[in-house]
Amino acid sequence: MKPTLTLVTALLLAPLAALHATELHVAPQAALTQNDIKPATAGLVCFGFPPRGWESIFNGMIYKLGWDVLEAEPGQYEAGFRKLDATLQRAVDSGLSVHLLVVCGENSPAWLKKKVGTVTVFDPGGLAYNPHAKGSRTCARWWEPEFGKAYARIQQALAERYDGHPRLAVVGMNRCMSFWPEPFMRQLREAQNRQNLREAGYTAKLDKAAQSETLETHARYWRKTCSSIALNPYQELADNGDTWRQNMEYTAAFIREAVGMLGQRLVLQNDSFVYERSQLGADYWRLYDLMKHSGVTFGLQPRGTTRETIGDLRRLIRAAINQGASYLELVNIYEASPISKEEFATFDRQLEANMKDRK
Repeated sequence: MKPTLTLVTALLLAPLAALHATELHVAPQAALTQNDIKPATAGLVCFGFPPRGWESIFNGMIYKLGWDVLEAEPGQYEAGFRKLDATLQRAVDSGLSVHLLVVCGENSPAWLKKKVGTVTVFDPGGLAYNPHAKGSRTCARWWEPEFGKAYARIQQALAERYDGHPRLAVVGMNRCMSFWPEPFMRQLREAQNRQNLREAGYTAKLDKAAQSETLETHARYWRKTCSSIALNPYQELADNGDTWRQNMEYTAAFIREAVGMLGQRLVLQNDSFVYERSQLGADYWRLYDLMKHSGVTFGLQPRGTTRETIGDLRRLIRAAINQGASYLELVNIYEASPISKEEFATFDRQLEANMKDRK
């Protein structure tokens, strides 16, 4: 017998009974039932609309939209909404569910960068897996209170317009992203990043507070649509000295907090998946186990964007299925893959079956 979400949540939250007890300020609201929440994306998921001939394989897509496009001027959303409206209408026509990623970081609006200040982040290591990305990104200071207020306003505006849209399945929680839409990654292996963050007033304490505020914002405004976050072992900058560490204890605590606040509206993800256990440290495999046993939907994205960096695609998909993932995001290398469409369709069904098994 599979544990219910209530039981899983209780077990996850037990070690944190007093954690954040005075910090969470989500207003009381009517309880949601499972029928109130739109189903999250499941199966094989592509970036953008699938190419011609692949429509029957994919029933979900990732749509990235910069915050600077959505809100080029404070409170002016209509131009960005028109872009999103057009995408969602095309999704309706195509029968696709949409996982919306509003990209913050460097793509935060210019007016907001001016208001809260910026920090420049480098990721030369990450570029090996995504050669299309440039070497540095100048991001708005996401930990600042004014950034949080602006983020809450844009999420409120989006939710008021789209929370009931039948094809919008998931929205990303990307307030705290820096270089990538992975809010737990700070690229701290680079000494220049550690220096830049310190000089900008960043601390791990402020960052963690912003992470919790992000959960509050999405729990408050997105009532029918799932909210996702791409997790990693948290990269924590020390208060003193030029040191940092991977803090899996915080990652585990965040998952417990997120499950407790969002319940079945939560989607967990990791964007670094590989099939060889030796290619990632033990913390990542602990992360996958935490997501698998969280009681909520979780999905994966390969580490890399090319055939060389991803490796054997068939083996990777099978590993994701065996890990229990409900969906797998694929960059467009599948067209040149030796895998047949029939086999892709089988993989899609197996991932969807994982979703059903979690209910």
